[in-house]
Amino acid sequence: MPGKGPKPETPRRMPGRAILLWLGLFLLTFAVYNYWIVQRNAPQEISYSRFQQEVAFWVERTDITEEMVRAESHLKQFRSMFGGQDPVGRKMDFLLQEIHREANTISSKANDAEISQKVVEIKSELEKIREQIQNIE
Repeated sequence: MPGKGPKPETPRRMPGRAILLWLGLFLLTFAVYNYWIVQRNAPQEISYSRFQQEVAFWVERTDITEEMVRAESHLKQFRSMFGGQDPVGRKMDFLLQEIHREANTISSKANDAEISQKVVEIKSELEKIREQIQNIE
């Protein structure tokens, strides 16, 4: 039957990450218009392709998927060192340093106060762990 296709995605029907991206794109729309129109004090026509470019750049800059995957990989490697007989102190220290870097990148890319707060907590815990592994060979 005509008109019986899938319903368009609305915020209520989207999964969590999709909602964040949708909201980000929605807010970016206003930011782009604010920059081009209000800041320049001259009405200007904004091409749709330029707008799409700006949205794509924003999505790329704020995507933390790669950092999350790397941090998870580092954590798996870190956990795998427990119970072994080989010296692991330096390896653990290095992995903690890498996890710390990923956390910093996530915080700066996410541009979200709640995520930034969690990153501060994570970094605090990482520092505590780091102090403890200084005593491990």
